[in-house]
Amino acid sequence: MRMRLAEVVAAHEVLTHLAGERVPVTLAYRIARLLRQLEPDVTHFQTTRAALVRQYGDPRVPTDEERTVGTTEVLTVRPDQRDAFQRELQELYTLDVHLSAVTPLTMADLELVPIRAKDVLALGPLFDPTAEAESCRS
Repeated sequence: MRMRLAEVVAAHEVLTHLAGERVPVTLAYRIARLLRQLEPDVTHFQTTRAALVRQYGDPRVPTDEERTVGTTEVLTVRPDQRDAFQRELQELYTLDVHLSAVTPLTMADLELVPIRAKDVLALGPLFDPTAEAESCRS
């Protein structure tokens, strides 16, 4: 299965949320497998994005709210560099990611899970409403 990196990042966020819900064991297993498959690409994206922020940004003093959660360093992209930053970030988002042996979640998988419509959309090709529910063979 091929996905754009932006889709992988969005799906990872939803799957991370679902991983915190109480679900049947077979669904929990499938969610964990999907997360493990997406994790390397998401980690690489986060590292690359942070490098871009360092490249195009300047440090600023953390706000009181940021300090209360332990933030000690904040970088803000310089206004004169925003276009270049956005261009490179967009290029990163459009990269193709190849995932092997992925079985999308189904309608039956998610019918007992509290999930928002925007989360279903964010799952993209990792959700197939027409497929039959899988057992833990995926």
